[in-house]
Amino acid sequence: PFGAGSGVCGGITPGTLAWVLDLKRLDRVLALAGERGHVVVEAGMIGERLEEFLNSRGYTLGHFPSSIYCSTVGGWVATRSAGQLSSRYGKIEDMVLAVSGVDGRGEAIHAAIDDPDTGPGAVQLLVGSEGALCVITRVKLRILPLASHRFVRGVSFPTLEQGLTAMRAVL
Repeated sequence: PFGAGSGVCGGITPGTLAWVLDLKRLDRVLALAGERGHVVVEAGMIGERLEEFLNSRGYTLGHFPSSIYCSTVGGWVATRSAGQLSSRYGKIEDMVLAVSGVDGRGEAIHAAIDDPDTGPGAVQLLVGSEGALCVITRVKLRILPLASHRFVRGVSFPTLEQGLTAMRAVL
């Protein structure tokens, strides 16, 4: 599976027996249920576009990897992405409510944390599978109301040890 090509580990370098599936055209928001706290999005959606869409409606995913401008939701899920605000919102696996995809036989698969047949175990098996178990095609994600204010501040400490101690105390 190929989303936006932001990976740096050589996963898109196929051998002679490999196929590359370009998922860029799977780039739509399929459903927004803000009052229920979730969004359903196709795997090829660029992260920045999803966050802009959610922000314009008063919500946030809260997932801000440094590659947000050039990476896809499907790539985040396939690689268990983390972001700058993970200590506040969690990592992507904390946000995934359901995963849909296609397995190597061409069969559609779906796993959801609230599905008694699949449950959270199956969801977590697919999250981070890097395309080995299925090609992720859509994801249902937890969203939160957008904060009314955002304060960005910097703090310095005389030593690294003092800074780490303060971070541990805050977290």
